[in-house]
Amino acid sequence: KLEEVIPDPPKEEPEVPKEDPKDDPEENPEDHTPLVLNVVGRYLKDAQGNIVNLHGFGQTYSPYFNEEGKRWNNYDVANCLKYNKGIIDQILAAGWRMNFMRLHMDPYWSDDTALLEVRYEGHERFSESRFHKYLDEVFVPMAEYAISKGLYVVMRPPGVSPEQIAIGDSYQTFLLKVWDIVSQHKKLKNNGYVMFELANE
Repeated sequence: KLEEVIPDPPKEEPEVPKEDPKDDPEENPEDHTPLVLNVVGRYLKDAQGNIVNLHGFGQTYSPYFNEEGKRWNNYDVANCLKYNKGIIDQILAAGWRMNFMRLHMDPYWSDDTALLEVRYEGHERFSESRFHKYLDEVFVPMAEYAISKGLYVVMRPPGVSPEQIAIGDSYQTFLLKVWDIVSQHKKLKNNGYVMFELANE
């Protein structure tokens, strides 16, 4: 005598919640802002007290250092930004685990173009009005873009330090002027993602 076999009812698969694209950093590249850092003793630490080591790269915004003028020239802000943002994107897309960018405020933007060119340290032809203008148009937008990609930013003054810096000399006066302007900028003042390299090398 055969018994009727009644199959078990089908098991219901648990409902898997659909992922919100904004929860996936790969799908939402604008949501990579790093944690604010603080200096504790000799360490950089995040809000949870974890030590943060920085690994990164530098960018210099001048035609010469951006493929010798083949990509942009003539104080072309739009193409300077396009080129350098593209470099950041390529570095990150290649999988390099970077978490900071050294941003050189190159004197190409702050030089007084009415004066003769020199092999500069940054202060010889410094124009305060041009520095203000291009801090707003080039350096701050690049800092903001880097931060949006998860990078801390170390801002470096224009040019190269002389072999010696003395209190009250023209180079020290220049540095004080630069950092007074930069540190008071409304988008940089008390910005936990931005650090200052007081003098190059």
